[in-house]
Amino acid sequence: MSKTRQKRERNSGLHISVREHTAGKNRIWTAVNLSAPVLLLYLGAAWSLLSVFELPSYTWWAVLPGVVLLLLLLAGGRIRKCGYVITGVLFLVTLGLILGKQTPVYQGLLLACNDATKALGQHTEILLEGYQVSAATDVQPLCYQLFTGICGIFLAAVCYSVTESKKNGVLFLLLLPVGILALVCGMGAKSWPILILLLGAILTMNTSFLRGSRQKTNATVGSSGAFLQVAVWTAVFFVGAAVLLQVAVSKSGYQKLGFVSGLQEKVQATIQELRYEKEPVSSFNQGQFDKLGDLKLTDKEALKVVMDEPTSMYLRGFIGSTYTSTGWEETEGKELYEKRELFYWLHRTDFNGLTQMATLYGLENPDKKEESVQVTVQNVNGNSKYLYTPYELMTEPQSLEDVRNVGDERLQSEKFMGSRVYTYQAAGNLVKQYPQIASGFYSEKDSEEFKTYTEDESYYNSFVYEQYTEIPLETELLLGAHLNVERRSGQNHASYEEANTLITAYLNKNLKYSEKITPLQSGDFLKNLLEVRSQGYSVHYATAATMMYRYLGIPARYVEGYLVTPKLVADTEDYEEISITGKQAHAWVEIYQDGIGWVPMEVTPPYFDVMERPDYEIVADGGIGDEGQEGSAEDGQSQNVQDKTPDVPEEQTKSKDHDWKKWLLAGALILVFLALLALVGYVIVRRWRLRTYLREIRQADHRRAVCLLGQYMVRWLCYVKLWDGNGSRYQVRETLEEKFGEELSQRYQRAIDVIQLSAYSDAEITSMERQETEAVVHDLQSRILHTVGIRQKLRMKFIDFLY
Repeated sequence: MSKTRQKRERNSGLHISVREHTAGKNRIWTAVNLSAPVLLLYLGAAWSLLSVFELPSYTWWAVLPGVVLLLLLLAGGRIRKCGYVITGVLFLVTLGLILGKQTPVYQGLLLACNDATKALGQHTEILLEGYQVSAATDVQPLCYQLFTGICGIFLAAVCYSVTESKKNGVLFLLLLPVGILALVCGMGAKSWPILILLLGAILTMNTSFLRGSRQKTNATVGSSGAFLQVAVWTAVFFVGAAVLLQVAVSKSGYQKLGFVSGLQEKVQATIQELRYEKEPVSSFNQGQFDKLGDLKLTDKEALKVVMDEPTSMYLRGFIGSTYTSTGWEETEGKELYEKRELFYWLHRTDFNGLTQMATLYGLENPDKKEESVQVTVQNVNGNSKYLYTPYELMTEPQSLEDVRNVGDERLQSEKFMGSRVYTYQAAGNLVKQYPQIASGFYSEKDSEEFKTYTEDESYYNSFVYEQYTEIPLETELLLGAHLNVERRSGQNHASYEEANTLITAYLNKNLKYSEKITPLQSGDFLKNLLEVRSQGYSVHYATAATMMYRYLGIPARYVEGYLVTPKLVADTEDYEEISITGKQAHAWVEIYQDGIGWVPMEVTPPYFDVMERPDYEIVADGGIGDEGQEGSAEDGQSQNVQDKTPDVPEEQTKSKDHDWKKWLLAGALILVFLALLALVGYVIVRRWRLRTYLREIRQADHRRAVCLLGQYMVRWLCYVKLWDGNGSRYQVRETLEEKFGEELSQRYQRAIDVIQLSAYSDAEITSMERQETEAVVHDLQSRILHTVGIRQKLRMKFIDFLY
């Protein structure tokens, strides 16, 4: 054997060894490439949904059956077929068990539904009745795990189908439920399941882009290396983000101050503006301090109000119950959900916090009980989320169509775009005579006629004091220094006359009314108002007064709405339209007077004489809950304290200096979100292009249509590998005859003749020839679809956009 030949053989052997070693590494990276994205995608999706619906922690182990199924599907061959069979059989068995009702799986379904509706009610104020579970308490965890485990298997099959498609145009459908629940409904998952889900989604898209939708599963070493690099850097990013979340945001403050919450609030605000807002008529913005600027009250029409007996009234819209440094928030659904049984039984006895004053007036004046004013409101440019109603409302909220009573606090429209026209009954202007109403109640409350009302009011009273007297620690220290009186609470609250005098005197002395303000850049709004700016308009006065009333132990809420003033109704005839413009937009404080209900209090100087003022001296100080001792400060003697607020404990200020870190994380999440939006946009554009192409075929003349049909048919032939695009299209006839029969192959040849004729000659193409070509393309398409499975059909339609 020559030296050259020996050298060639040695080189050949060395070459074979390298290829075998490379193939071994390739198989490893291919396995990682296939398994990592789908496993992460499944675990992230499953744990995110479990977290969103706040299911018990022991159900989190129910993801294991889904992991087992994924391993079977990833194994390939007969094992994969076994996985498909298991999924199909399990689906049929589960369906039978659910239809059989008293089975453990069915009981698990009921338990999951109960927890899901509870979570939904806590975040959206939509209160749904739970299902009756018959399973014993000790077996309920087993029922729960059986049901969630089966759901995990089905979710695993879905995730596998998404990743197996390689061209993940439907990936966003898997992420959409979590996104909608978090951004629209406020039902956010914990941070780490979301990070796992996004990591799985990014790796899935990365695999798809590197390998291509039509590439075979044996990825090259180069593409596997690229996949590994992207996977490593993505993992580093998400691990770093998770660590930064733990360091930058405390556990207690994360949910309210985290970047997810900030993004959620911005998305929700944008959605609400699109749904409920038309043309702004004033600068009021539902109690948000960070959006507050100079006061702007325009002449644009907000409401049109028609009454059969025109009378002045306050029309309440937004109700702020929880004070934060950046704005007022409505009562959270979780708090209202916990009190759902209280409101249920109160409403059963016709007691409602929204109609309380009118109810009491009817008890005191039976002869006037049926007297009412019919009010019709047409919301022209106001916020259609709220129904603008007065304190004298008589109509029971549940009788109004498409309206939800949220904790007897406010009425919200259930229509997607809000309510623009509605009618209700009111009891005339009771606000100006509520001291007389209070006096009558205090003297008659022990009588038989008032027994039910008094009992109901006592339950509602407890809720009101628990919910609407809360003050943050920082604010309590701030007000203690400025008002120079001790904090009052419960039955020891200050008398109403004392509180009114003290608060009005302080505001008049220490604040200056101004419609020009400097927007709040950072820090606490109230502290900035009392110690730095010391000026503002109704929003500032009402906010300060609300917190001061609470400090003195009196329940109070911040309100935005419109004033139907005595001046507007002075010369108005019955049923004459009253135009309410932005000039009548206003913010005020309302307080709860024990036994009587909610009443508005005016603290903004220019508005003292705009509405009728009641005579508070008529109210008996010995009334329910008004046995509070007099405060230690003399009326009107509060001092203007400059920066005397005691230092807040260090643990209260820990999380204030991390805004930049949170927004850095927010930026990263926004980039991921934009990538998903781009993917969705890509799918929409591709579907639109296909539809445009098919419409062009239908609308074209015969010659042009036949040419386009030929191109469309070639696309199908190449896709299913009946033709590789090289050589003559006539060669396909033999393959078609083997797969679909002689009849279709002959028609195919005639269609190719017509297509060639339209492309390379001036001969006229007849309508019959066009129809025959269309029929061949349609039949060929139908035969091909008949030979493939449902998954391949879905891929051809939604991934590769063939039809």
